[in-house]
Amino acid sequence: MTTAERPAEHRPTSWVDVVAPVVLVLVVLTALEGSYSDRSYLVVGGLGAVMATALATVAWTQGRSRSELVLTLLVLFAPLGALVSRHEGDLVTVPGPDSMSAVLTGAVTGPGELLSTIPPADAAGAPLVLTFILGYVLAGSCAALALFSRRPVLPLLPVLFGLVLAILLGVQDPGLDGVRLLVLAATAVAWSSARGHRAGPTAVRNAGAVRSLVALVVAGGVAALLGTVIEPPAPSADDQRWVLRGQVGDGQDVSRLDNPLSRFRIFTRQLPGTPGNVFNETLLKVTGLPRDTPMRFVTLDVYDGTTWSPGNRTVEGRSDSLFLRIGQEVAAPLRGRPATVEVSVRRAYEGTSWLPLAGQLTSLEFTYLDGRAQREDVRYNPATLTAMVRGGLVRRDDYAFTAVLPRSELRVGMMPYRRGRSQPAGRFLDDALTPWRQASLTPMQRVFSVADYLRTNGRYSDGAESWEQRFTAGHDAARLGAGFFEADQMVGDHEQYAALLALAANRLGVPARVVVGAVPGDDGLVRGSDVTTWVEVRVADGSWRVLPAELYLSTRPPRRTDPPKQDPGAFVVAEEEAAEKEKGPRSQPPTAEPERETLPPTAEPQGSRVPGIVAGVLVALLLVGAVPAAKWWRRRRRRTSGSPAGRVAGAWQELLDLVVDLGQPVPAGAPRPTQAAVIGRGLDLARMADGVFAPVPPREDEVSSAWDLLAVERRDLLAQHGARGRLRAWWGPASLRGSVRTAVRRAFSAPQQDVVQAASPDREHAGELVGR
Repeated sequence: MTTAERPAEHRPTSWVDVVAPVVLVLVVLTALEGSYSDRSYLVVGGLGAVMATALATVAWTQGRSRSELVLTLLVLFAPLGALVSRHEGDLVTVPGPDSMSAVLTGAVTGPGELLSTIPPADAAGAPLVLTFILGYVLAGSCAALALFSRRPVLPLLPVLFGLVLAILLGVQDPGLDGVRLLVLAATAVAWSSARGHRAGPTAVRNAGAVRSLVALVVAGGVAALLGTVIEPPAPSADDQRWVLRGQVGDGQDVSRLDNPLSRFRIFTRQLPGTPGNVFNETLLKVTGLPRDTPMRFVTLDVYDGTTWSPGNRTVEGRSDSLFLRIGQEVAAPLRGRPATVEVSVRRAYEGTSWLPLAGQLTSLEFTYLDGRAQREDVRYNPATLTAMVRGGLVRRDDYAFTAVLPRSELRVGMMPYRRGRSQPAGRFLDDALTPWRQASLTPMQRVFSVADYLRTNGRYSDGAESWEQRFTAGHDAARLGAGFFEADQMVGDHEQYAALLALAANRLGVPARVVVGAVPGDDGLVRGSDVTTWVEVRVADGSWRVLPAELYLSTRPPRRTDPPKQDPGAFVVAEEEAAEKEKGPRSQPPTAEPERETLPPTAEPQGSRVPGIVAGVLVALLLVGAVPAAKWWRRRRRRTSGSPAGRVAGAWQELLDLVVDLGQPVPAGAPRPTQAAVIGRGLDLARMADGVFAPVPPREDEVSSAWDLLAVERRDLLAQHGARGRLRAWWGPASLRGSVRTAVRRAFSAPQQDVVQAASPDREHAGELVGR
């Protein structure tokens, strides 16, 4: 259709239809806050929105069709995207084959890369192209619907779809949700109202109905947000909103990587010449790490009957329990002491895929650009605090990282996490653990009791001595069961003790996992002899606390003449008696934590019911006052807005709504005098409303007389129905339900052209209100 063929009333008369799509899309893009390392994603997405809106505007002014606009947007997508998407880090890129190919590829890989990167992702590459696509597509479709359609609400549909998509692609808590909702709703209401006013008198009423509907929706949204604003919910995984991050993809496969627990004896003292033994060799050089802070090599949290191993999706309640990409920054949800650490990799540590770290990683950079490992090769699991490098580490793969060191001490009085993996492959221990399961101890006391039993009854051997070679390596079911915990002599090294205790804790209902790491010496060197294990237990707040080897690992060597170990039943009875004497939770053993610098204890916030009560009262007041407020606003709008004819007709409609709220039926579509006869009153007001069809519009004094007559009719009608009638008149929602249905029906349908084009606007307005 050419410009000459297009009806004149279709032409926009305001710049709002050009600006509003860009503003709304920018607000939608803020839902990605926290997903990128800086706010350049807003710039790129905003430029995409501006470009698409400009193309839609040019197509409209040039009289092009919708199909021509769509074709133009598709053809120019790659060149425009290459121009602003910072290809290879440049601020502006001249479109070329490489840059345009990167945009097209990013359109396919961008969502996957963003969701498989621990936030915040770098504002570059395919993830940044995704924001251009969102801005370009959403603003282009929104502007096209605004310019080529007369429906006031239809252009908002792409914005709502984009908001849902941005929320799904974003993080679980981007912040400022309430502000974002209010700004989006206010802009949408103002824009749809302006579009309705420009379309003519019929659309004015439609726009008013839309405002009423949207205002009620916004009021409900504000009421729902009050509890969050006044009393923020506890940071629980169950309370977080559902997003795609953590639900898409399986993470980097780590099942075939080397397992330092299974080959732990290469770190122990062995006979001279033992192949692969690194007991006396230097593995790492560490600087900047606080004294006695352990370096984590790998966290092992899945037991299959043969070995403890790492995996993906292994931590209950954590959607980020995956080995994912990292950017320049890594979010650290837990509080703690910051640390900046530099690590030099020595030859003895070559070949392994595990990247030693401490605490929660917040950033990582490799020192040498010509080294084999780079940050793009790293995959990090924030739920297990473990990192791996694809292809393994070699010398010159030195690196520096920043981290947060959270509190990790474990006390016997702590409650375990409410659920976790029971490690079904460890059921072979159930019979041996029966005395602890039947004991009148708390779950955490049972774990500490098993640790005491291992330390006091076990013996330590790395199998180096000739007669001790029968105490083999491994931690499969046979070695941990009949070969260790159920044997007459419990003899093993770090591997068996840590594997057994973690498995026993899980079978006793306390989530636990094994960690292999090392504590650097005073000189910062990590030797093979420094490598150790510890067990981590998950407590009620979801954090993992350290159960150090000193609590469960025996240091006494075995002797041929050792007496049989103590009977587990008798040991547990003694533990119960000791717990009874203490008359409370068992105190923490003095060796529960190695000497290290720790954060000062912080007082746990005490819950208060006052904020919740206040929030409940405010929500109740809002809900109770919503219906009277909506009716008051509707009556005021009918009396003060629109043409004189419309205000007179509004007085009659107000009387009909009152009758409906009082429970009396009104014949829809009948002439006003007929309706007045049915309800038994208001005949004079009905005649005044029908008088708007006169050639001369009603005067202002006639409008005032109509509303004065309504006041008299309203007073007489309420007097007949008594106090109950007054309550129904104020809080009865019957007439509002009709208004909402009318608003929804009209909001999503184009205004109809009147048959008689020469009719005046006042006459159209009055005719529309006949029989309402």
